[in-house]
Amino acid sequence: MSRQLEKQFEDQFAGHLSIGKLTGNLFNTLYASDLRISDSDGVEVALIDSVVMTPRWTSILRKSFSMHELKLLRPRITVLFDSTGQSNLASIFSVADTSTAPSEAGWTFQGAALEIQDAVLQTTSPTYVPKRVASDHVFDFTNSLIENIWLSANIGIGDNTRQLDILQLSGSLQSPRLDISSGASQFVVEDGVFSINEMELQMGRSNLLVSGNSSFAQQPNPIETPFLVEVKPSSIDFDQIRLIFPTLPIHGTANVSALIQGPVSDLTVSWLTLDKNGSHAELAGTIAGFPDSLSADLALTNTYMATRDLKTLLPTEEWVDNLRIDSLFGRSLSARNAHNEWKLDFIPVFKRICRGQFGWGPIVRVGSTEWPLNGLDST
Repeated sequence: MSRQLEKQFEDQFAGHLSIGKLTGNLFNTLYASDLRISDSDGVEVALIDSVVMTPRWTSILRKSFSMHELKLLRPRITVLFDSTGQSNLASIFSVADTSTAPSEAGWTFQGAALEIQDAVLQTTSPTYVPKRVASDHVFDFTNSLIENIWLSANIGIGDNTRQLDILQLSGSLQSPRLDISSGASQFVVEDGVFSINEMELQMGRSNLLVSGNSSFAQQPNPIETPFLVEVKPSSIDFDQIRLIFPTLPIHGTANVSALIQGPVSDLTVSWLTLDKNGSHAELAGTIAGFPDSLSADLALTNTYMATRDLKTLLPTEEWVDNLRIDSLFGRSLSARNAHNEWKLDFIPVFKRICRGQFGWGPIVRVGSTEWPLNGLDST
């Protein structure tokens, strides 16, 4: 039976499967050990210590089945990127040429209750360096190691629907060090729409709640693909996020919520709120023209920002460090960009002088008069 499974794998995928030992039977439970998956060049991509499979024969007459239990024990996945950025894992699971295979030979897989225990995922890229990695915009995911991966999930496959329910997920990224203590979500692909329903991730002091969807079938160009992302009130540790995105200027922790709609070339920020201690900021507007040009029309409303909180969130920004006022009140900030040059219409500023006196600060404009923010002080 193991040889038959190995052959069926090679008929369907561009790789090789080797099963060290297989016991049990198809009508109850199968036990496999020492499973190895390699690419077409013989390079090992996956080594799985043990697999437990309990089939559920949904409809033998229609040749459909599902897995009542599919358990992978101690799998180790090694992904190798070539000089063009293509991975051997992707090449393996590209569909092999089955044009000569008899159509009546296939069975339909309808889903599984999946459990993965103590998995390891390692990526290696000897020569290829993505542009975003080279510019430090994102950590080097092509040379990384994730250990202690535990996953409990349900997989459902219908005629026009693919669904993955993640019941529990945890793991540890080793460099940079980032632990996911708990994760849960539902991913659905149906009629060309990819949806994320109620994704929750707990990473250290961060608790992120996200929902969204993307209509990828309507537009193959990623920049023009419609999408919607809602960040429900979440506590974010930006120091942890900066381990993944090193150039992110925000530090410390804050509570964030947002609703953003795309495509990327024509963004609409319905709302973006940030709360830090007693400070509160609300931003809304549009950003258009990416990547050829950038034009933004944004409004900052109902905003109170204590300078101490601003300096905690933006400690590396020189203009923030030079502020000599106690707090900023923003009722209506408009920002437009032409040829990558930002312009501020006005910012009402409330200034509390250090000696206990109070007064209204200047209005900052760009036009006939310009008042740089680092010129505001308590004298």
